[in-house]
Amino acid sequence: MKITGKLITTSLLIVGFLIILGVVSIYSLQVTNDSSVEMYEQRVQPLNDLNQIVRLAENSQVNMLSAVTYEDPSYAEIVLGNLEDISTHIDNFEGSILTEAEEELFVTFRANWLRFERVVTKHIQLINNDEFEDARNELGQIGMFYEPASQTLVELMEISENAIEELHNQSTTVFETSRYIVLIVIAVATILSIVIGTVMGRSIGTPLREVVNQMQSVASGDLTGESVKVKRKDELGQLLHATNQMRDSIKSVLGEIKSATVQVAEQSDFLMNSANDVKEGSHQIAITMEELSRGAESQADHASSINESMEQYVQTVDQTTLTTQKSVQQADQVMELTHKGSESMNSSVEQMNDIFLIVKDAVNRVQLLNEETKAISQLVDVIEDIAEQTNLLSLNAAIEAARAGEHGKGFAVVADEVRKLAEQVSTSIGQITEIVSRIQSESTVVTRALESGFDRVNKGSEQINQTGQLFNEMNQAYNNVSESLQNIVDNLDKMVGSSYDIQHSIEEVASLSEESAAGIEESAASSEESVQSIEKVSDAAIELKQLAETLDQRVNHFTL
Repeated sequence: MKITGKLITTSLLIVGFLIILGVVSIYSLQVTNDSSVEMYEQRVQPLNDLNQIVRLAENSQVNMLSAVTYEDPSYAEIVLGNLEDISTHIDNFEGSILTEAEEELFVTFRANWLRFERVVTKHIQLINNDEFEDARNELGQIGMFYEPASQTLVELMEISENAIEELHNQSTTVFETSRYIVLIVIAVATILSIVIGTVMGRSIGTPLREVVNQMQSVASGDLTGESVKVKRKDELGQLLHATNQMRDSIKSVLGEIKSATVQVAEQSDFLMNSANDVKEGSHQIAITMEELSRGAESQADHASSINESMEQYVQTVDQTTLTTQKSVQQADQVMELTHKGSESMNSSVEQMNDIFLIVKDAVNRVQLLNEETKAISQLVDVIEDIAEQTNLLSLNAAIEAARAGEHGKGFAVVADEVRKLAEQVSTSIGQITEIVSRIQSESTVVTRALESGFDRVNKGSEQINQTGQLFNEMNQAYNNVSESLQNIVDNLDKMVGSSYDIQHSIEEVASLSEESAAGIEESAASSEESVQSIEKVSDAAIELKQLAETLDQRVNHFTL
């Protein structure tokens, strides 16, 4: 598989685990939210209605007692207002009934309450008619008729409390299951990320280090090492193979150049010696024509031999130039492969950034759940205040009953029942508070687990950035090698130009030698021209030798 495929597969695998983690977290949050909404709308609010009914009923009894005790009909007006509010709370509770048991108890409660309400209404009529003595005599009936309704209210409140506890157990079960799944997914994703990151780092880093080391060796002039063994078929395998080919090509080109420089040096020495010989022969033309003839013949032979050698040398230099240009093209291909690898690494960094945003969103959602549970805690505080007020009312009722003496005994029983109901409400509120606290605690655990996965994603991004740095270093090494090859090509072009000048001079020497042999009469003029031509040849030979020495110094920088 190619590196791009490996990186994409790794990214998709990590994204898959994160999607699973997000789905499980969202599902857990949704279930918890639904349970909280259901607990509030279908259980907490109806329980609040029942508490309000109890509070208003107890308050009505207190006001009835006060109206009879103080013979003040204004207390009866308060009772009428309470009865209207109680009717509203009864209607609200009826709309929230969910089970048959609640329906049956509610029917019983409504029947008992209607009887209680008729007694209270009759009592109010007596008070409004200033029949306070009759009202005192019938005051005990109010407590007697309220007792069945009160008992039914207690049973309805117990059903609501049991339903709240059941909803809490369901929410806790779903939360525990989701938490275990999230922890397992995080653990598996973390382990796989570490393993895959380590394997991918070694798989990519080791070949890249080999390429960088080989390129640094080539840049420093060391070509004696062995080629890197290639067993891969991906982009790194192609890169290693191309690097080996480039190294072998450079080594071959430098070997040919070194051989050519040796030949150039030898031919330059030979050319200089020949030019000196021709020059000495030209000076001896005035002494003897015979020596001139022999010198001209020898000069023609040397010129022909030098011309053939220069043709071979020019061909060798041309071939070396073509080979070097091919090496430059191969180096450009290697640079293109390195650039593609760098683009793949940039794509992986963008994918890791997307993963970073997904995990951050999951943390924000868990924090939002924690804020909602705080709102439930505030509602529980309100209910707790109501329970405390109810308890105070029951205490006041007991005091008023004690003041009433025998007439207040029934009302004292009612006050005691109110106190018990207030204590039950306080107990329920404590349980609800404990439930909400546990939900907040578990939300904190999930938040920490998501933040841990967030840190792992950051570490994966840092490892990919380090791999991208290796690509940049390798690209710089290729640039250095390419510049060295281009310098070699430029020097070869100069050698070709000098070689053509030398070849042209040699052809002129050969032509002059033939003219010298054709006629003794033109020997003086021909000798003069030959001397001038030989001086040019000597200068060109010196320049050629200097170029050969310069090229040899360049080549000796590399150890073959």
